[in-house]
Amino acid sequence: MKVQSAEQMLELIEFGTLNTQSAIENGITNISGNTFSNCSSLTGSAPINGIAQSTINEINGMTTEYTTNGMRALSYRGVENPWGNIWNFIGDVLISGNGNTEGGIPYICKNFNYSGNITSDYESIGFCIPGEHDWISAMGYGNEDYDWVFMPAEVSNANSAIPVGDCIWAAPNLNAINAVLSGGYWNSGLEAGSFYYSCDREITHSSRNFGARLIFIPQKNSIYETNLSAWNRKFGG
Repeated sequence: MKVQSAEQMLELIEFGTLNTQSAIENGITNISGNTFSNCSSLTGSAPINGIAQSTINEINGMTTEYTTNGMRALSYRGVENPWGNIWNFIGDVLISGNGNTEGGIPYICKNFNYSGNITSDYESIGFCIPGEHDWISAMGYGNEDYDWVFMPAEVSNANSAIPVGDCIWAAPNLNAINAVLSGGYWNSGLEAGSFYYSCDREITHSSRNFGARLIFIPQKNSIYETNLSAWNRKFGG
């Protein structure tokens, strides 16, 4: 699982733009392969902060070494392939819709209980996302407790360069609970980036181009309990 906003805030501060592909590099976003294989590249080739000299891709046992933009790995502050290569689940966000909320409303888990129970374990960020596939033109602001959440609220008069340079996939008139993925995958092209979201798949869906980053869960000791209590107080849990 992946928590996105801390990484996004650092990128905004450092580069002064939402278009992370133009600020750093395209990432692994221009590799095509057969429709039945995981075509993501092998990880570990990028430095802690920068661009890999070369990256190995393996499809059906055949390896290819890539050295060009769009086919090689990048790393931002220790996170390899923050966009591109394979979609990343965002572990603490779900999209819920009742058929009358456009692409649905993002909900943030408030107590580390990732049950999928919107009523008890999640809280609304206060606005709907667009129910379509298009370039993002504006991020939303609703619940002030979640003003750090970068979720799109508008898609109009935008493209691959401005104002964000990333896309969203969302279901029109969503009537379900969907997962949220970010970053794009090996063949996303210019749609990919730190703010590229897929919100159109139910939480039970799986795919060859979906992935997740592991999170270390510490031993449930007094320090863990203290930090959890502080989090709950902050977010009203």
